[in-house]
Amino acid sequence: MFYRSTLTVSSVVLPDVSTFECLAMSIAGNSHKVILLVVYRPGSAVITQSFYDELEDTVCAVISMNQNFVIVGDFNVHVDDTSDIHRTRLCCLFDAYGLHQHVQSSTHDHGHMLDLVMTADTTSVFDLQVRKMHKLSDHRSIDFNLPYSVMQKCTRTVITRKWQNFDTDIFINELANSELVTTVSDDVNYLFDLYNTTLTTLIGEHAAQQRVTRRQQQCAPWYDAKCHSAK
Repeated sequence: MFYRSTLTVSSVVLPDVSTFECLAMSIAGNSHKVILLVVYRPGSAVITQSFYDELEDTVCAVISMNQNFVIVGDFNVHVDDTSDIHRTRLCCLFDAYGLHQHVQSSTHDHGHMLDLVMTADTTSVFDLQVRKMHKLSDHRSIDFNLPYSVMQKCTRTVITRKWQNFDTDIFINELANSELVTTVSDDVNYLFDLYNTTLTTLIGEHAAQQRVTRRQQQCAPWYDAKCHSAK
């Protein structure tokens, strides 16, 4: 697998399988993360019930990670042949988990659609093209773009306090012995000023201000005004 150095890539643990080969990677940029699952089922192997069981377990494992995902690979099933029983079973499995298959043309020099690209039915892919590989392979290359952009890192400077060292007992003791508590006065303006001065001074002594530079976090695509209001 080749990827840009600006991305963070790590392997994902999947259930053990014996009827096909698979590899899952977590690919993270500055603003998005996607799980890429690659599947290869040998065309010489007989398709059994175990294949469907293991494929379903693998798909469930990826979906349960609650991340954007893409499933690609050579399934060696004639998905374009509506009379093929294995095509029907495979498509039923995809439909059961809300998967959308994006390839719509032959992916092999001898015909048939063997190589697939799938996402959740709420995710689109763009500019999908099936290209001939000429002498490199009898399978064709599938190129596509995902709707996930790599955002530039944005920072902002904020002023905060060192609350981790704040001692509540000492603060309460000093406040109890301060002029704010011991003073008796009917002058409202004086008391308001004394309140502000005392608390500002004590908090400044126990939790000093500091200037911190933070990276701005991008909101998830689903986090809209309604979610913010509910929060």
